Amino acid sequence: MVRQFLTDHLPGGLVQFVRECRYRGVVGFFRHRTKVGRFRRRFDAANAGLAPDQFALRRDVVFRIEPELRWALEHFTHLDPAMVEEMDGFLALARDSKCLFDVGALYGIFALGFTAGSTRRALAFEPNPPTFARLERLLALNPECRIEAHALGLGAAAAQIPVETGFHFVAGGACGSGDGVMQVVALDDFIREHDIRPDVLKIDVEGFEHAVIAGARTLLREHRPLLFLELHPSLLDRHGASAPALGRELFELGYVACESDGRPAREDCFAQSENFRLVFRPRM
Repeated sequence: MVRQFLTDHLPGGLVQFVRECRYRGVVGFFRHRTKVGRFRRRFDAANAGLAPDQFALRRDVVFRIEPELRWALEHFTHLDPAMVEEMDGFLALARDSKCLFDVGALYGIFALGFTAGSTRRALAFEPNPPTFARLERLLALNPECRIEAHALGLGAAAAQIPVETGFHFVAGGACGSGDGVMQVVALDDFIREHDIRPDVLKIDVEGFEHAVIAGARTLLREHRPLLFLELHPSLLDRHGASAPALGRELFELGYVACESDGRPAREDCFAQSENFRLVFRPRM
């Protein structure tokens, strides 16, 4: 009722201000807006003079896009400060790496950011057919980027997994519910078959992260790639998994949790209920 009253009686800008203050707090609102403005100025400077089908993720990371994807990609340049900082951290921490496995690639922005303007290589895994088709079109616009696209999901072992379909494939319920099926393979098996190993691994798989890690234990234990991981607590819970348990497993595999900029993560970082992102670095 209050929300509708505000919408009906206050100017649009003020309504947005009130909504964001309720979500972020007043101080949080101004911090958020300050970051968006700073990131927007950086984005505008990097993209000045580029053709309409060109996109500068950062000043020295430029690739071609389909125009309708611009808004989605701009979340990593200025629209969403948390995603901007995630990408900044990824590009900085992975700058000396040579091969990326982008697991849950969506449109491949991490793979493109990693390979654009370099000789580095990436493999992009995306099981959702409509999203994979768009990923392939985007890669066709950037043939100089060394990216291989694979229409596969990754899991604990070769299997067909129930999923809820949509913009993302989301982990089905613990009882096997879902309106679609995804073919998955274990990452360790894929590596043995294709004889290629990443030195950086990014995983964003909507509740399947525990399964991907389970199928990659040999890679993580023996080859120790840098790991960028988005955790989805509510979706993990559907499988009786949890972010704290996954954190403990990665610690046992020889990893330490860090923030996106490489700083040590807080001790309570795995207690969050909303989705969150961490970097896992091999312990020395």
